Amino acid sequence: MSSRDDLYGLMGNIDRSILSDWVYHTKKIADKQSKLPRRKHTSKGVLLQFRRRQRRLKHAVNAMLKSVFMNQESKRDRQRIESIDCKRCNTKKRS
Repeated sequence: MSSRDDLYGLMGNIDRSILSDWVYHTKKIADKQSKLPRRKHTSKGVLLQFRRRQRRLKHAVNAMLKSVFMNQESKRDRQRIESIDCKRCNTKKRS
């Protein structure tokens, strides 16, 4: 399995949970808005729910990107370490 497959597999699982979380909070916002008096579209509770939804999305995306880039960095570090010359025996560790 290539690193690209790993990346899409990881993102596929995370995307589904992010989307379901977004839909859940959207429904909560709609529920709160439906309980408001006529011609009023927002309240403190609705604004807090919007903010919560936005924060959760931002955190999920940042966590996803961090895991992807940390995974790429660790692979790059392993390749760099494997290609370092061995000073004692005057050969490369792995080729």
